[in-house]
Amino acid sequence: MFMRNGELLDNISLFREKAEQGKLVIFVGAGVSCNVDGMPSWNTLIQNMAKAISYSRCNSCRHKVENCEGTCLLKNDFSTDEFLKIPQHVFNKDRELYNRILGESIPDVTVDAPLSSAILDINPAHIITTNYDQLIESSKNIFCEQYQVIVHDKDLLNADKGKYIIKMHGDLSEPSSVVLKEQDYLDYSQKHVLIELFIKSLLTDHIVLFLGYSLNDYNIKLILSWLNYMRSQNGALDDNRKVGYLILDQKIVDDTQLSYFNSNNIEVININSMPLIQEIPTDLSNEIGKRLYSFLRVIANPALEENLSSIDNAVKFMFRFSFVSYENF
Repeated sequence: MFMRNGELLDNISLFREKAEQGKLVIFVGAGVSCNVDGMPSWNTLIQNMAKAISYSRCNSCRHKVENCEGTCLLKNDFSTDEFLKIPQHVFNKDRELYNRILGESIPDVTVDAPLSSAILDINPAHIITTNYDQLIESSKNIFCEQYQVIVHDKDLLNADKGKYIIKMHGDLSEPSSVVLKEQDYLDYSQKHVLIELFIKSLLTDHIVLFLGYSLNDYNIKLILSWLNYMRSQNGALDDNRKVGYLILDQKIVDDTQLSYFNSNNIEVININSMPLIQEIPTDLSNEIGKRLYSFLRVIANPALEENLSSIDNAVKFMFRFSFVSYENF
């Protein structure tokens, strides 16, 4: 599934309009942070936890043969259940080991990350992140000063700014606040009553943009469960209104998953064919990060739409011909 540039521009215009109205909320996942050198993906973090307790999917694999582990492409393809239970096992075995793996896996860096600045340039009503790092709040972007960091319920009560960076899964500087293991998710609603209620309230009348999440991310499924609950309460949500947009960068997207998200009022936008803007920061080294940066910058700066528009017009022009030679150009 690829999105034509015209469709992409329509969505970009919507996000820009909602940001200007104070009705855009951006969710930031690990796929954003891992564009900074040394920052792990969620899968890498769980791999580190698994190694600490010598957990291997290969031990129970039905297809295991001699010496296959070294070339297996699925040995680290953890299920949702494993993503929660592996850190729980580490914590139960050795709490100090659990905290040490967290600290060693996620470096304590406060760099001025290009993607963090690009998100702040959009000036959303609120930024919500499931990341434990401080890459957003350490940005030197001038808009960062408008936002108050929220980690605990009490932070909401004491806030003196109108915009928030809500770290709904805690901050690495305070290990006890981190939501990672199974028990953390089970206890979340009891320990974060105000934060959860506030996020749920945003979902009813804001447009949500998800960045850095995969289609099978447990956190996305949790948000969907909140949306479905609200939809069942007195028709709080219009079944035809998109409440969220999930940004992906994949060559192939599974149609079944697309249908699942669409039925839950979430539109999936694949930016894999997104043209790059001219000025890309040098510390963005991979193509996925460059495309996401380009996408965010076009939202913030309408003047950058020209590149998308010109490509789309060229494609429409070429569709007039069964064969296009250099003379047609």
